[in-house]
Amino acid sequence: MSKKKDKNEKKKQLKSKNHLQKERLNLLVFVASLIIISVVFFNIIKIFFVPLILAVTFSTLLYPLYKLFLRLLKNRTLSSILFCFLIIICILVPLYFIGNLVIIQGIEFYNTLEKFINTTIENGDSGLIGDFKKSNFFRILRLNEINWESMIRENIKSIGKIITTVINKTSTGVLGMVANIFFTFYAMFYFFRDGDKIISKLRHLSPLRDEYEEKLISRFGSISRATVKGTVIIGIIQGIAGTLTFVIFGIKGWILWGVVMIILSIIPLVGSYLVMVPVAVYKIATGHIWQGIIIIFAAIVLNYAIDYLLRPILVGHESKMHDLLIFFSTLGGIIIFGVMGFIIGPMIAMIFITLLDIYSLEFKELLH
Repeated sequence: MSKKKDKNEKKKQLKSKNHLQKERLNLLVFVASLIIISVVFFNIIKIFFVPLILAVTFSTLLYPLYKLFLRLLKNRTLSSILFCFLIIICILVPLYFIGNLVIIQGIEFYNTLEKFINTTIENGDSGLIGDFKKSNFFRILRLNEINWESMIRENIKSIGKIITTVINKTSTGVLGMVANIFFTFYAMFYFFRDGDKIISKLRHLSPLRDEYEEKLISRFGSISRATVKGTVIIGIIQGIAGTLTFVIFGIKGWILWGVVMIILSIIPLVGSYLVMVPVAVYKIATGHIWQGIIIIFAAIVLNYAIDYLLRPILVGHESKMHDLLIFFSTLGGIIIFGVMGFIIGPMIAMIFITLLDIYSLEFKELLH
């Protein structure tokens, strides 16, 4: 009887062991399949990575306004369609007309610059080059020994090649840009309509604790607001202020330079002064000393006053990221993802920092 009992016990143990091995094998196969299919799926959708991130960012940022829209229309599908259409009208249509003006003024500026430089070279030492060579500044630095005519001609050729390359890349990239805009708004429509369901599903699938999930969602919203307020809005304000300065002093191509100043102001630690200071130096060099001094003063006020006084009011402490990290993540994002990398870079950095915070909370006993 005892032997039979032992035999049954061994059978149970063996069966239990086999079942455990089968469960482990089942889990291993599932995890391996999930990893393989995830890699394949990522490669399929990676070309849509930028539009998806932009769609999530702007949907998160504009969701409070969408909810007001939804209260009026009482229909999620109709509200989502009309709200996306309203965004297109308010943002893309003005950008289209401004883009056309920038292209026209860019061509005019290049033609004017080429004509001015050709005239300067033809006049030689009897013109502007001669005036510069006679100055004490040139003699002290021995810059009068440089063959300025040859150097200017070479630089003009280089500028011409760069402009041609930019125009060609812009022309070939228009279709891709239009496609990205379409995919962004297409995704935004579904994020507006089904955003609550998507978040609920993701939270259900997430193995993280509820407080950690809330932390990630909260940080994502805060960095979305901080990115737009701290970069786009402040960049636009600095660019418009610089543009008005150029209009007051009669600088040609002010729309072109205004757009350039907005772009430069979006990049952290960079600003409109990179355009305003050279223009001021040119004004001083051509005899308009007081105009040049005022433009330099305006550049300092616009960059430092707006950046250090307005940024804390608009952004506050929403980003919760160090300025250095924002700087490198913004530049890195632009290099990797293109123009819209100034949004995507800080987003990825924010997720990284939040996961580090979660790690420090989860394993705080082991870390101390």
